[in-house]
Amino acid sequence: MLRLCLACTVAATAAASDRVQAAAAVAVLRTAVDPGDLTALLYLTANITHRDPSWVATTPACRWWGVHCDGMGNVVSIMWCAGGLRGTLDLTAVPNRVTSFQACFTYLSGWVDLTALPRGLQALYLNVNGFTGTPNLAALPSSLQDLDLSGDSFTGTPNLTSLPSDLGQLHLDDNHFTGTPNLAALPPNLYTLSLKGNSFTGTPNLAALTSSLETLDLSDNFFTGTPDLSHLPNRLQTLNLYNNSLCGRAPLRCGPNLTKFYTEHACIGQVTPFGNCSAGYILCPACGGGVADARDATREM
Repeated sequence: MLRLCLACTVAATAAASDRVQAAAAVAVLRTAVDPGDLTALLYLTANITHRDPSWVATTPACRWWGVHCDGMGNVVSIMWCAGGLRGTLDLTAVPNRVTSFQACFTYLSGWVDLTALPRGLQALYLNVNGFTGTPNLAALPSSLQDLDLSGDSFTGTPNLTSLPSDLGQLHLDDNHFTGTPNLAALPPNLYTLSLKGNSFTGTPNLAALTSSLETLDLSDNFFTGTPDLSHLPNRLQTLNLYNNSLCGRAPLRCGPNLTKFYTEHACIGQVTPFGNCSAGYILCPACGGGVADARDATREM
């Protein structure tokens, strides 16, 4: 009986060791430089239900729905939008050569890991899903140029001070972000930033925006105070501050390209002309205005 128990113990120990080794082998496979596109796709979609029939191990990666390959047969683009997908994504398993990844207008949810995306990824669209948590924007690949996380359920205060230097577009609108975003250290090539439709508070710092910025949308938040509008970048074309609680006299410096300026209520001609503009603005609900076009205001004055 003692020998039998000892044999059972040895067998159980060996089985446990085999499981540990198998798990370690899987971990190595998932972190390898090139685990194989089909294997990566299987890991990426392992927790997705309502799957497309092509998403099976017997279908070559390039024949999966929404997957696009280059001439060498490498997966370089994934577009899974409006497919009724449910479940979660393991973004650590995105194939290594992918430059554009889209999962949008689906029922996908849960936390997304942005810390191990492909080094050459240029575009990431995760908009209009049910993703949650606070995305780690400081861990994005340096190659990223377009990021759209709008229309999800992300929370917390996003870190905008360590974004990729080549990032050109950032859409974080219509989530549940809070706090006061730091706008003083945006990437040097950023030209579009949309933070509308969140629960941001405080007074936005508009005095140190990146010089490349062309569109800034801070509408539909809970910003307060009087922002400094006297140091706006010359390239700025659209500034949307609508539907906040901004108030006070705010002289506006219009650069040569500013054509659309949306405020809480735009009062034209009630502030001493400032900078390149022939009209100033008062940000105050008592004004009872609506939307102002900076060039139209200049022509009317």
